[in-house]
Amino acid sequence: MAIREQEIISALKEASIALVEVRDIDILLQRIVKICVSSANASRGAILLYDKTKDSLVMRAEKGYTPDYRFTASYEVGNDPNKPRIGLTTYVFLTKKGLHLKSIEEIEKHPAFLGKYVHERARAKEWAGFPLINPDNKKETFGIFKVAIDEDKEKGNITFSETEITIFKELANIASKAISISQQRQNILNKEIGSIIDVLAEEITLEGKLRKIVEIFKEISNAEAPSIWIVEGNKLRLAEGIEYYDRRKAQDAGVKYEYNLSFDPNEAKKVGLTAWIAKTGEKMNIKFNEELESHPQHRGEYDPINYPDKSKKRCNSFIGAPLQIGNQIIGVIKADNKVTDDSHPDPFFTEEEAEIFYYLAIIAAISIKIDQISQERQRSIQDASKMIIMSVSHRLRSILPVAESYLSYIKENKENVDKTNLNYAAEKALESFQSAMNIISEYEDFVKPQEIKLDIQVAKDVIKAIYEYLRSSFPEVLIEIVSKVKEEVKIKVNLDKIKEVFNSFVRDSKKMKEEELQIELVMISDEESKAIKLIYGDNGPGVPQKYKDKIFAPFFTTTLGGAGLGLTIAKQIITLHKGKIEENGEEGKGVRFEITLPIYKGGNVNV
Repeated sequence: MAIREQEIISALKEASIALVEVRDIDILLQRIVKICVSSANASRGAILLYDKTKDSLVMRAEKGYTPDYRFTASYEVGNDPNKPRIGLTTYVFLTKKGLHLKSIEEIEKHPAFLGKYVHERARAKEWAGFPLINPDNKKETFGIFKVAIDEDKEKGNITFSETEITIFKELANIASKAISISQQRQNILNKEIGSIIDVLAEEITLEGKLRKIVEIFKEISNAEAPSIWIVEGNKLRLAEGIEYYDRRKAQDAGVKYEYNLSFDPNEAKKVGLTAWIAKTGEKMNIKFNEELESHPQHRGEYDPINYPDKSKKRCNSFIGAPLQIGNQIIGVIKADNKVTDDSHPDPFFTEEEAEIFYYLAIIAAISIKIDQISQERQRSIQDASKMIIMSVSHRLRSILPVAESYLSYIKENKENVDKTNLNYAAEKALESFQSAMNIISEYEDFVKPQEIKLDIQVAKDVIKAIYEYLRSSFPEVLIEIVSKVKEEVKIKVNLDKIKEVFNSFVRDSKKMKEEELQIELVMISDEESKAIKLIYGDNGPGVPQKYKDKIFAPFFTTTLGGAGLGLTIAKQIITLHKGKIEENGEEGKGVRFEITLPIYKGGNVNV
């Protein structure tokens, strides 16, 4: 038997052994391809798996291609194997039959040949491909395993022998079995995680959820002491734990168990594995005591409650993970000392147990973060409520005395004063009351949940309606209008709400420039983003640069007696239109509010 074939048979045995302990399917597939290509002196090889969401074969392992092709290079599949030039790779996948082409002529004459080589640097003189068929369901094909020898003068007349082709087929079967095992394990894991989520969904409080998480991991792994810790400033404090943590809490009621996090990871020594995880985000699954005690951050001591000196008990295994949201580490989940029994024969945490542990870490992190956000929001609501009450009270106190003075004047002089003066006083009193009602209405708009009905409108008609509304509302203001939008362009708007937005703009402009105020309304199309822009500009002083990032925030105002809600409400309205609003003016040259709204194309609004 040729040396090459012996090498491939050795690779076959290695792949068969690896199949028993398959964990990371991509690592195994990559190993199969590399060994096969190297042993058979092939120019290149690859395994591609079918992605249902894209209806494509995606490269998951390769040797001799470009590494960047992994997870990016793909072939469209379709459903017609007889369609010309669909590609040899797609053809093998759809027909579920192996294909061995022994020459350039055979390759280029095959009806499925693309007419070009995907691998631009080479021309294949021999090509073999084999479908990866699900061993448990022969109707399902996972993907394809393919190898090729390129036209290369230096390699001479190397070809695949019949024995090698047979071995390639067997490697394809091994890859198929590995994928099947991986899917089965993932399904079991998903089912386990699904049941965990169902259990946790019944818990309402954060304390209840964290308690349930540590209980679940103890039940799954038989860990002696699972616990969850939360970052508070530069401390890592115990939030929940079972076994010895319960005893510790009972023994020292009121004492917070914590780690100090005020250390530099680049200089730290023996800070403790738990603190190290909280500071660096490193995941750990330490399987033996020797490995644990040799870790540079092991403190060299054990908790005296769970590990009394006289017992000579030591921690045999340790698993820990950060509770992380984005780049922020908000806590740690850990467990030590897995106890062995008939159901848990391994003295360490297995890969499956570790994977569930990491899922639980994600769930714990999300639960803690949601609770933190909820508390922050509650505090914000309380603070906002105080600000609303104070602001409303302040504004009403400045208005209602004016109304009261006019009403007193009417009451005292109704018998002996000219009716013209009485009418004037009555009008002023009514104006004051109307201002008070407007204030209350403004706060209601800010506080209550907003829901608006959007109607399909011709874009040009919208800007005309805004123009007419502002002219009638503010006859003293000079207003110009510019529309650069095609007649057929439509948008979905609530015209009354859009008018409110522009009314707010003008009122703010009048506060900043009381005389000779000029306003420009512009509407333009943005074909690239499939949107229209409504632009409002004035000839006032503009927004100071230092206030640019504050003007849409609730209660921010620079005018005496202002509520600071006009632009906040305007932004709420535009957001409900699935649009956005920005202020892009220059200080000293007037404001420039730009509102972007999606163009209506029929059906849903295009954003």
